[in-house]
Amino acid sequence: VAVAALVLPLFRSRGSVWLPATVLVIGWTLSGWIFAALERDGQRRREDAFTDRVLAAESAIKVRVDNYRDALLGGASYFMASDEVSRSEWRTYVQSLRLPTRYPSINGLGVIFPVQPAAQAAWLARRRTDGAPKMVIKPFPGTTGPDDDVKYVITYLEPEETGRETLGRNIATEPSRRQAAELARDTGEPQINRRIPGSRDTQRRAGFLLYVPFYQKEAPIATEAERRAAHRGWIYGQFFADNFLNGVLGPMKDSLTLYFFEDGSITRDHLLYASVPVAPGGLPRFDRLNEMEIAGQRFHLGWQRGPKFVGEEFTQIAWVVFGFSLATLLLAGLVMNLQTTGQRAQALAVERTRALAEAQSHLRGVLDGADYGIISTTLDGEIVTANVGAEKLLGYTGAELTGTMNLARLHVPGELAARATELSASLGERVAPGFEAVAAGARQW
Repeated sequence: VAVAALVLPLFRSRGSVWLPATVLVIGWTLSGWIFAALERDGQRRREDAFTDRVLAAESAIKVRVDNYRDALLGGASYFMASDEVSRSEWRTYVQSLRLPTRYPSINGLGVIFPVQPAAQAAWLARRRTDGAPKMVIKPFPGTTGPDDDVKYVITYLEPEETGRETLGRNIATEPSRRQAAELARDTGEPQINRRIPGSRDTQRRAGFLLYVPFYQKEAPIATEAERRAAHRGWIYGQFFADNFLNGVLGPMKDSLTLYFFEDGSITRDHLLYASVPVAPGGLPRFDRLNEMEIAGQRFHLGWQRGPKFVGEEFTQIAWVVFGFSLATLLLAGLVMNLQTTGQRAQALAVERTRALAEAQSHLRGVLDGADYGIISTTLDGEIVTANVGAEKLLGYTGAELTGTMNLARLHVPGELAARATELSASLGERVAPGFEAVAAGARQW
């Protein structure tokens, strides 16, 4: 609109504005339609690209979960294939996994054994001879439990030096841990408990515990009752959401933003992880909100387009429309220039016609003022003009002479024949009687 306001007065100053203005309006209307069409198509393609990237990122999260779960399943398989696994054997197994490099999010891998009250003394004696001379069973910090209840005791943990104080803890006194462990035992499937304070994390990050049950060697475990009867313990791993999800976006981190929530309302209190710093105040509006189940727990994933998601494509569309609009402006200028040139040519033709008419009028005045007759003809002898002197001399009007009469008619036929014979002899070529007898001599000049 601003460009049109600048251009149209310029067109008006050069002449008629309607034709170039029409070209300009049609061209820019078409430009607007092209922009709208490209933008609609671009929006669809951006939405498809956004969906593809979200699916790819969620797939990467699931693959990472499966990889970490496999590490725990390997430990469970180790116990199920063995009659007994000692503390040193567990340490060797965990060291072979190379947790810091292959599973950096796992803070440690531990083993929990259920201990019945009647078997507690014998169980402690056996553990104290297996590299834990100071092993005691203690309730989970901040909790209590009855002495006659079954105890779920953290027995092995590697690397042990990072959580030595957790050895001997009875997780059965902490409801969320007990619930997740018993659900894993009864279903035979890995289970994750709700968010827990990072008891061994100095940064106090939100952590999770993943429990994988293991059973007696070759025991039937098809039903819940069979699984409970054959149950021997759990392999568990603690991991932190930020370590677990960092880097999961990979090359998409500039075009995709992830907010990861535990189940419940979508609030800051339930936010476990964000791939970008979270501004104070409320949460942003998400372009997509999906759910994902991981080891028996539901999580919500809020997705946003990143800062580099649409900029380049939108710029390309803008350049296409700008180029088309500029071409329209140039075309309108060309039409205006051709129109102006035509007007100048028409004015010049009118001027030259007027000048020619004046010259012819002046020449006619000169010819009519002569005392003798002057006639002009075509090459065939048709009379084109005759002055007043010729009209008087010949006794015809100008209308009678011009356009219909041949000059030969104004001569006596015998004289023309004699003249033709004379010219034929002098010129050495035959001259036909008629107009040629009149004009042959003149043509020699």
